[in-house]
Amino acid sequence: MSEEEIKPAAPQRPQVYATPIVKMTEQVGQNVLSALDQPGTVAVISTLVPGIQADRIVSVPLSRQQLGEVQELLNSLVPAEPVAEEDMPCVGFHCEMQRTSEAD
Repeated sequence: MSEEEIKPAAPQRPQVYATPIVKMTEQVGQNVLSALDQPGTVAVISTLVPGIQADRIVSVPLSRQQLGEVQELLNSLVPAEPVAEEDMPCVGFHCEMQRTSEAD
């Protein structure tokens, strides 16, 4: 099997690209470029998936409709009122956002 593992997409499921960890910038770049090569792709979501033997960077191509759904989800997480910076712990561009419970 080659170093890059391309798994065929199941019906209604996107193609997933997973490869062994190399330099992070090289890995993400390879995955994103591979995902962008898919027809109809307008964006790519990538994440680090921890594993028992090795961690993997997994990238999934998104269609215009899927990107819209992701944007809707992210917009639903934005608080109605601004949150003080010290109350929003962030790592890079990842910020934990506290949601009020439905019971309140």
